[in-house]
Amino acid sequence: MKAQADKHRTERSFAIGDSVFLKLQPYLQSSVAPRANHKLAFKYYGPFKIISRVGEVAYHLDLPVTSRVHPVFHVSLLKRVLAPDCQVRSQLPPPDAHLQVPEQVLQQWVVRRGNDSVVQVLIRWSDSTEDMATWEDKETLKQLFPRAPAWGQAVSKGGGVVSDQVPPGEPVTREAAVQVPARPRRKPQRPARLAGPEW
Repeated sequence: MKAQADKHRTERSFAIGDSVFLKLQPYLQSSVAPRANHKLAFKYYGPFKIISRVGEVAYHLDLPVTSRVHPVFHVSLLKRVLAPDCQVRSQLPPPDAHLQVPEQVLQQWVVRRGNDSVVQVLIRWSDSTEDMATWEDKETLKQLFPRAPAWGQAVSKGGGVVSDQVPPGEPVTREAAVQVPARPRRKPQRPARLAGPEW
């Protein structure tokens, strides 16, 4: 039982002066960060500074003066703040910011969806590498990005995730890409108790 319970547990320890995010109980501990709609409240609040360590598994946090919550929390309710060199954007980019567009078609294949066949393409996006390429529906991308530099190119002749066995310009189907040998068909036999002379 203990081994099953410990699978999802992690060892956490913080130093005095570290900044942590705090997980609060929705609907109950709302004085730290009041919200008009509790259903849409954040999961973690903060960051808050650790003032002291209380025992082995609890920490005293520097909460705002207006909060009516006890400032000592179990380590399972705390989450480490990212390192200072990690930049997190607090706002969405402006609408006129540079967006990624399809730069190059690396590979394509046909996928069955119900009774329809849909062509999917492996797209390398602008300002990204081939490792970050994604599979997208070709027609949807052509509608969203009609003047993208990716259209008008054949399948890339480079290595990497591109199949070398397909001639340029031909779509790769899943049936051609994955050729699994079929199982031999069995000869149907009637059950022996039904095939006896008394029947």
